[in-house]
Amino acid sequence: MRLDELGRGQVLGENDYGQLGDGSNTDRSLPVPVSGLTSGVAAIAAGGQHTCVVTRRGAVRCWGRNLAGQLGDGTRKTRTRPTALSALAHGVAAVAAGRNHTCALIRSGRVLCWGDDGYGQLGDGKRADRLLPGRVAKLSRGVVAIAAGASHTCALMRGGHVLCTGQNGHGQLGDGTKKGRRTSVAVVGFGAAVCTVPAVLGKTLARAKAAIARSNCHVGSVRRLASRRKVNTVLAASPRPGTRLLKGARVGLVVSRGR
Repeated sequence: MRLDELGRGQVLGENDYGQLGDGSNTDRSLPVPVSGLTSGVAAIAAGGQHTCVVTRRGAVRCWGRNLAGQLGDGTRKTRTRPTALSALAHGVAAVAAGRNHTCALIRSGRVLCWGDDGYGQLGDGKRADRLLPGRVAKLSRGVVAIAAGASHTCALMRGGHVLCTGQNGHGQLGDGTKKGRRTSVAVVGFGAAVCTVPAVLGKTLARAKAAIARSNCHVGSVRRLASRRKVNTVLAASPRPGTRLLKGARVGLVVSRGR
């Protein structure tokens, strides 16, 4: 979909689920107008097989596939023309669309999401699809921008830090793990304090603990191993030195217990 200088939406491409919004299921190789959107469109977002816009008045309209409720109209009915969301008739600043979910940023700085929640991408701590816009945990204020991936969602906060939720099998949440999240977690290195694992090999356990604390980390498990090194000398640390993690992450140690 493209938006011209007059705020008109024009579309082309695949249209199996009405995602072009022209009232049909016919694929288009040339741009055609979106039904009912001949003016007043401020922003657009295209999901897997659905599309949403924000009008200049701050209202949201969506169309296309709706299997998981990603259109936010309270149904699972596919729409071939734009449908209005009664809960978002005004006050919306931006919209972001994932594969089968959608989120809106309200001008007051809070976020609402709806649709597929199979990976926690709605950020409400649940697993159920949501057919209507609903609140997102930790994103009730202070949000300045949003973005949606296939099955994850991120928000830029006023303080410069970033929060993300959802699928994380490839590290797309940026929290230093590959663990999926159902509520938002901070992205390492964006405004929030970071735990950078210090180099502690060869140090005494006491000095290693102090270095870990200074690095915004916590000491995790401490395993003792028979060794020729002095008692309480650090033999290994995990994760490896230099790894950047969220503040408060735990660093495991292996120390000598002597022969």
